[in-house]
Parts: sequence; structure tokens; C-alpha cells
Amino acid sequence: MAPTLTNEVKRAALRFGANLVGVTSVDRMEGTPEGFRATDILPSAKSVVVMAVMLPGGISDCWKESIWSYLYYGYIIPNKRLGGAAFDLARFIELKGHKSFPVVPTVYMKDCNVVDPMGEFSHRHAAFAAGLGEFGFSNLFLTPEFGSHNRLVSVLTSAELRPDAIYKGAPLCDRCMNCVGACPTNAMKKDAPRSLEIAGKTIEYAGLDKLACSYSLLGFPKESGGFVDIKTPKKDRFNKWDIAWGKVRHFLKDPVISSTQAEYQKAIDWGDFCGLCLHSCDRPLVKKPLKAGSLLRV
Repeated sequence: MAPTLTNEVKRAALRFGANLVGVTSVDRMEGTPEGFRATDILPSAKSVVVMAVMLPGGISDCWKESIWSYLYYGYIIPNKRLGGAAFDLARFIELKGHKSFPVVPTVYMKDCNVVDPMGEFSHRHAAFAAGLGEFGFSNLFLTPEFGSHNRLVSVLTSAELRPDAIYKGAPLCDRCMNCVGACPTNAMKKDAPRSLEIAGKTIEYAGLDKLACSYSLLGFPKESGGFVDIKTPKKDRFNKWDIAWGKVRHFLKDPVISSTQAEYQKAIDWGDFCGLCLHSCDRPLVKKPLKAGSLLRV
């Protein structure tokens, strides 16, 4: 391992805008979902550096009063900041002599696939392996400092960096099920949880009906923050035709608003509607104190 280089990389990540940074070795991530591992993208990868930025709590608490502030400051700005930080950090590590690959943040390319909204790499699983926190039952990633109010990005590198310890503090999620109750489309299946093992630790979170989740992210139900109220189909599992029919119903109910809703999103770049799982999550109830005068944890 290279403790000096590791410390340099972490300090650089903080300079580039991260609020939290952690490191995991690639072998820890063997239990992460297949097809979304570091070596699937960068075969020479030995380490993953994960960066997080916090979200202001007010934009989540008050999202009903200003859905646009949530879309902009909860998605657009954090993702751009993370993308820039990952780009800068990858260049920093390359100049140290190690191949690096900055993975694109969320809400782009493959994430916009409503049938299977998966990115190219699992930042959440990498963050768990890097010791930044743990999964909530909601599938969101929780940190001791910010709870679910964070966004993540990863840099894959051939540098053999010193990995951080897996989080072993008090549980950050107490299974209050606020997230399950808040979901407009019942996308989280609390009776059918998923589990896997990372670095010898078993993690479990709700089974997720991705199409039901996409139905809300597209802003169809009024509860999700959209402008045209399309009632949610009463069924256990959604299929792609529910999404297609939802778009038709959305248009027929109010052609003008429906035609311009996506344009409104594009006007500020792009962000998903809904986010009620995040809005309803206040865990952990007691956040870890931050360093005096700083938002940074190394």
C-alpha cells in the first residue's frame, strides 16, 4: 500500500470539492452486483476513491414549496460538482503515474433507462466498501454526517491505495419504514428484501420495483412533484407498458403541460422528480459532529 500517496489523493479530493472521501481496494467489491465492478471498466484497477458531497437539508424538507430548487440543488449542481471533482482527481492521480478512470455521476446515460435505471458503476456499493457509511432500507446510501442527504462519485485507479475501514459505528438506519410508506407507487418491497455480502459484511435493503420507481421519477403521480396528476396503477409489479400508458394518459389529461414538463426539466439541465424516499428519511436522528469550522472528513 502507499500511505503517502493515499493521503495526497484524499487531500486533493477535498480540495476539488468533496465533503467526504474514502478508499476501497477492488477485491473488497467482489460481492457487488455483477457488471458494475471496477475491473469491468478498468481492468488494471486496484483501488476506488469515492467522494461525497452533502445536500442542504432545506431543499429536501421544503421540496413541495420549490420542486425546481430540489431538481437544481439536489441533482444538477451536486452532479456537476462531483463530475468536476472526479475529473480533476483522475488527472491528479494520472500525473502521479497511475491509470485512472472517473466514472460519470448519476442521472445520465444509462440512468435514464426507465426499464433498468442502472449506471455504469455502483457508487453506493463502492462507498460502503470505502467505509463512508451504510445502506438504508430504502436503497439510499447513508453517511453518519449527512444521512441520505448526499450524492456520490467514484474514481477507479491502478494505484494501490490504502483502504479505509468498513463502517462499524451505530446503525444509521433503524428500519422506521418512513421511506416505504412515503413511496407513491409502492416501489419498495419490504417483504422481499435483497441482500449481498461486501468485505465480509452482509447488507440488506428493500427489493425495488424499478419500473414503479421510474413512474414516480417521471412525475406522473401528483405526490411526486409533477404537474399532471396521473393515478398510480393498483398492481404488485409494474411493466414497461405501464410507463408507456402513463405517458399517454399524462398527455391526454393536459397536452400543454405534459408537452412542456420535460422541457422545463431540460431548461435547468436534468433531474428526476419525486425523491420522496430521501425527503422522508431523517436517519440517523443524531448526526455525527463535523470537524470545527469544516465540512470535511478524511
